[in-house]
Amino acid sequence: MFDKNKYYLSFIFDINIQISSIIFDKMDNLYFYNQLLNVIGNLFHPIYCSRIVLKIRKKAYFCGKFASMNTLSVVIITFNEEQKIAQCLDSVKDIADEIIVVDSHSTDATEAICDRYGVKFFTQDWLGYSDQKNLADDLATCDLIFSIDADEAVSDELKQSIKALKDKEIAENEVFAMKRLNNYCGQWVKGCGLYPETKIRIWRRGFAEWEGIIHEWLNYKSEPKKTLLQGDLLHYSWDTPEAFRKQQFHFAELGAQSYYERGKKTGLLPYLFSPSINFIRTYIIKGGFLYGKTGFSICRTMAKANRHKYNLLRKKIKEKQ
Repeated sequence: MFDKNKYYLSFIFDINIQISSIIFDKMDNLYFYNQLLNVIGNLFHPIYCSRIVLKIRKKAYFCGKFASMNTLSVVIITFNEEQKIAQCLDSVKDIADEIIVVDSHSTDATEAICDRYGVKFFTQDWLGYSDQKNLADDLATCDLIFSIDADEAVSDELKQSIKALKDKEIAENEVFAMKRLNNYCGQWVKGCGLYPETKIRIWRRGFAEWEGIIHEWLNYKSEPKKTLLQGDLLHYSWDTPEAFRKQQFHFAELGAQSYYERGKKTGLLPYLFSPSINFIRTYIIKGGFLYGKTGFSICRTMAKANRHKYNLLRKKIKEKQ
């Protein structure tokens, strides 16, 4: 609903920003800059904030307070992430010009932890992976968007690569990928088909949006130019074998639903042989055997989840007939 009071407040604040320079004299560090933007975000409705924020940034750059050619919005969606969100925020706080967190009603200390880092925290009912991420991206105001999960962190090498992006010319269609390294029960795993799990996570604001129910992908406005950054995106994925099993079977259920909605058929052969082929690929071809019992456990669970997906799909098709 249109709020006249907030509109007039934003209009007055906008005018004051344009005629006042004393604020920018104090902008000699990024912390003060981010705090000012957080005040704006809390004072006004998001629909009125973008114009004000952009004017502040424009004046700040004009005054020579920041030398970076590109600003960076780090965007995160959360739900009950108190165990891992702090390490994520620690890893990006030095490269982010703003951090956007969209939370789906966490019942733990996620919000309190985020508050300590001065993030822009929003609460939103769960919309699904793609729609939730798109909403979070829409709240960003910087030149570049860096989409990161709450259970991920940026390695030192990757952090330097991202810092370098802020001082280079970037084409409108240029997107940036990174290799994701998964942690299984405290062990970094580069076999089992889990590495390098290349993910595109940085692009110009407005150039891409998320699509898909599971393993969501990016839809671009035009043909993207992909650049692979140096350094790993550290994924603190699974603390226990059971956590890995639950995630794989959850993804299998979402995958079966996605196949069903797209009208994909499955015969007896995929149901019988796809799990075995999946195990051979991950355990032998992709080097899962190099990780001993851990590798065997990972590959066997993925094969079982694969069978579960096709089993659910066959049941859905039979129920419809």
